Amino acid sequence: MPKDLCKKTSELPYLIGDLVKDILEEYQQSATPDYLSHLKDFMPENGRLKVFTSNYDLCIERSCKSAGIHFTTGFDEKWNPSLFDSKDRGINLYKIHGSLSWFVDNSWRIVEKTKTPPDKSPELILGPGSKIQPDDPFITLFHEFHKAVREAKICVVIGCSYYQDGHIMKVFEKAKHLNIIDVNLKKQPLGWFGEYEDDNVVHIEGRTKEVFEGNKIVDEIREKWPVLCEQIEENRRRE
Repeated sequence: MPKDLCKKTSELPYLIGDLVKDILEEYQQSATPDYLSHLKDFMPENGRLKVFTSNYDLCIERSCKSAGIHFTTGFDEKWNPSLFDSKDRGINLYKIHGSLSWFVDNSWRIVEKTKTPPDKSPELILGPGSKIQPDDPFITLFHEFHKAVREAKICVVIGCSYYQDGHIMKVFEKAKHLNIIDVNLKKQPLGWFGEYEDDNVVHIEGRTKEVFEGNKIVDEIREKWPVLCEQIEENRRRE
């Protein structure tokens, strides 16, 4: 085994970071993520819908802008987590692994930019090493995720391969009270729920777009949690 193999492996995220950025930016040029505007259906009447994503792309941001949905990523160019405390109806978007629009400035602080600065790579947390970072904004974002899962009654999880992100899986493992709607192309065995699995987990097999546009999430909530569904339907009538 080469002596420097471990060192080279740890450097892998930095080597592929630019490649990931290029692939995602090319994808976004042809992507039509307007279906994500259906997130507004789940916004509370007075308050914020908390949306956590491990994706780096800007699809949710662009969809919200197009639909006129108020949202924040915790940045007003500079990191400002107090923005998540807004009382305006809208979406708090927590990008726990970074974003294509986040860059390090000359003071070594992460800032959010609408345009890519020249000769800059975005701040993305990539594998294969630990994806838990001890500094902001990442430590605060992950803390908010842990807190939200602990306090939530229902969590809709879309397109997540739990086993690939052990730190995310551990948060769910501790949430025995949580009802999960798992949206995925294939049904996943969420074994950590043990005896609670059948009662706490609803699987919806399909792509995100067809699930949103087909009202499938609302249908499942209507069947299992009718009171919450009434609130969602009332939100739609106000739009």
